[in-house]
Amino acid sequence: MAASAAFAGIGTKFTWNSKPIAELTSIGTPSSDAQEIEVTSFDSDDSYREFIMGVIDGGTFDIEGNFIPTDTDGQIAMIADHQARTKVTWLITFADTGEFTVTGSGYCKTLTLGATYDGKATFRATIRVTGKATYTA
Repeated sequence: MAASAAFAGIGTKFTWNSKPIAELTSIGTPSSDAQEIEVTSFDSDDSYREFIMGVIDGGTFDIEGNFIPTDTDGQIAMIADHQARTKVTWLITFADTGEFTVTGSGYCKTLTLGATYDGKATFRATIRVTGKATYTA
């Protein structure tokens, strides 16, 4: 049996407007979704519905981690972009290898900061993808 080619997510990076976001603990990827258009007619075989693919919605994805108020080029810049409704370029680079990336444009749709009395301060954002994300190996 061949050895697995899987790799650990440690070292995966997320950049926002060409600046890394500090101390993330979770980085999602876009969950794109294609619109279905029904094209069933009286000529459809065996009375089964038929569909074609329509417009693709680039989707959203989440990032989360430790809140670092001194990360002025990353987390604090993202907060400012959220408040200004600014669209920027983002980039996900998987693990330390840099062999697989996902990039696109989007804006920070949802932003949440939190803290508990016995835990850490947290940072969480939902990125809304605008247009097509590019997957590169």
